[in-house]
Amino acid sequence: MVDMTDRMLDNWLASVASATPGPGAGAVGAMSIAMGAALAEKAAAVTLTRFKPTEPTVTSHEQILTSAREEALQLRNRAVELADKEAIAFVAVTTAYRLPQRDNAEKAIRAEQLREATLRCVELPPHIAAVAAELVRLVERMVDSVNLHVLGIVATAVTAARAGLESAADSMRVDVMTMSSHDIGLQPGEADAQLAAADAGITAAEAAIDLVRQRMAAESARSQG
Repeated sequence: MVDMTDRMLDNWLASVASATPGPGAGAVGAMSIAMGAALAEKAAAVTLTRFKPTEPTVTSHEQILTSAREEALQLRNRAVELADKEAIAFVAVTTAYRLPQRDNAEKAIRAEQLREATLRCVELPPHIAAVAAELVRLVERMVDSVNLHVLGIVATAVTAARAGLESAADSMRVDVMTMSSHDIGLQPGEADAQLAAADAGITAAEAAIDLVRQRMAAESARSQG
């Protein structure tokens, strides 16, 4: 078991809490997705240890959860990578802001580096949202196969994914203003499409949470019947 006062975790949280540019909201949202993916892995792992050879449909459930566990690991790794990229991108923006502007040449260099650094920041939220949406779809496939004792874990996995989606969507809304101020253009309608995809992911996450709770209610009724 990992001690929650682990130095690496504590240092990361201290960095989030500090006045430094990164890690920020995007990194926290991505790490929320990573934790949700880890919970999906746990739900699959725990269930796989509890199957008995005589249980009906065990083979199909094992196949679903074995595949889900592997996919959740990939999503966790991708989310962590995006969290790192987000922190690095915002440091680059701050560095660009601090470049000298003593003459027109330096101003031009600063403006270009600031534009490039800002573009890297703007590109990240849609990718973060996409990973979260994949996690939601993964959990939907797992709901009927996991052990009833890990349904709370599964619900929290989706809640974490939804938090990541909401963070990404809010970042996109802010980035629309950033893009105009730094002359960063997307294809016509691209920003709207990206935000719409994130909002659709949030709606799907809410539906997935309802799906988990429906199974909770069904299992509760079965146990009382």
